[in-house]
Amino acid sequence: MKQLKRPVKYFKSPILVIKSMGQAGWGTFVGPPFDMVKGRWRKKGKQFLLDWTTPGFETAEKDIDAGEYIDLNYTYRSQQLTLQQIHIGNKHFGSMRGVKLSSEVDFFSTKGFSTPAKYYYRLIVPLEKKLNFFFQIQRHSFFEDFGFHRADGTQATIDGDLLDISVFPDNDKKYYLAIDTTIKQPFETFSNKAHAVINGLGLLSGYMAGDAGWYFAYTKKEMSEPVHWCRNAMRDSIQGFYTPVNTNPHAWVHNRSAADKIYKADILKPVSAAVFSNLCQKLYSSIDFSASVLLMLESSVASLVFMPGGYAIVLESLADQIVDKTTSGLAPMNKALSKKVRKKLSEIIQLECAHLPKENQDILLGKISNLNQVTNKSRLRLPFDLLGIQLNDLDLKLIDTRNDFLHGRIPDLTDAGDDRTNERRNKDLYYASVRFYTLLCRLILTWIGYDNYILNHAKIQEKFTQIYLDEEYYLKAGPPLETAPE
Repeated sequence: MKQLKRPVKYFKSPILVIKSMGQAGWGTFVGPPFDMVKGRWRKKGKQFLLDWTTPGFETAEKDIDAGEYIDLNYTYRSQQLTLQQIHIGNKHFGSMRGVKLSSEVDFFSTKGFSTPAKYYYRLIVPLEKKLNFFFQIQRHSFFEDFGFHRADGTQATIDGDLLDISVFPDNDKKYYLAIDTTIKQPFETFSNKAHAVINGLGLLSGYMAGDAGWYFAYTKKEMSEPVHWCRNAMRDSIQGFYTPVNTNPHAWVHNRSAADKIYKADILKPVSAAVFSNLCQKLYSSIDFSASVLLMLESSVASLVFMPGGYAIVLESLADQIVDKTTSGLAPMNKALSKKVRKKLSEIIQLECAHLPKENQDILLGKISNLNQVTNKSRLRLPFDLLGIQLNDLDLKLIDTRNDFLHGRIPDLTDAGDDRTNERRNKDLYYASVRFYTLLCRLILTWIGYDNYILNHAKIQEKFTQIYLDEEYYLKAGPPLETAPE
């Protein structure tokens, strides 16, 4: 992929804004309805809050309707800000003097910022810890104005827009994720692309950055000084434990000799920039796929009770997305035979069951209409077949348990019996979770064109689950082109 020639990433100015706005202090409202009123600005967790006391008005004309959300202009630390959709509350708060108000500020920007206007954009997301994709995604280096040449960068192309992605620390060793565009575009377009990148990074690294995003708008391509900026609340960050890809086998394979053998074979490759672009493009273009990936990430940090069920839902959703709706051949009968059989069965029910209540007849006729329905097992297996992913008997057995998890049942995966211990039940849940996760990763990574090896988490965790597998620690994401080392 063509490398973007940008000699310096100018991060100092945006970081200064983020840190300055994070400090508590007093500012002043500008313009109606609270002109010249002092307001206390503060940050609580990831949320910004504004406290002030109403001055009261002389006429009732300035009453504010109950539950109204209004935009307010506010000056803080020499920044002229527009605070959008601030909740005021009770109808009479506007006309009463001395009422103390406290409002959350989810979206605020420099005054004059326009979301439809086209800018070069840079999104910066403060991180709770470093987002590391060293062993997952192909990287490229960058130089930033804190004075360091760094290798924690990558790129993704969405709709022809080459996005630069960087992870960097400031002078206080606090880490940030930055996503830059290379063409001018409206805020919403860039925001959607940036969220696709964030979700893609989350899937591959296990860490989905979130909580809040700071968008800096530039008129010049070198992006040295922003002309506007805005801050927007985001979905909570997710720091999961699992990743589909890791090119360092010693990080996961507990068997030292097996890890050494895989390492020496030198077959493990990270996700290339081109394949990462495919992932981000699919996330950008499909709300359904984005929702599936988000559910997959949320399931990875959910309780053991919900985790396998969440993964099972994702598998069903992906099957519908990957498989062409017109694909035939899965149903037990062809359309002509199905129509003939259903007609004859309906005639028999109408003749032999005429004495039954109409409600009961309708139930029986309804079952006949679903006579030729594709089984869940066949439907969920089809995307793997279409992508050339070979499933073994244990994979198929797990797919067969999908309905159990969706109905709150814990399948007996080791045939331990109805009186199995709670410990065994929990181990079954965990085994199902990591095996579902591995299946989902094989499906998604093959779909986006990744032709290398992914982690087999069910094999890696076999000592804990006590379900010992005659399988490899790494599995081919797509059609097997070569045998992975044992």
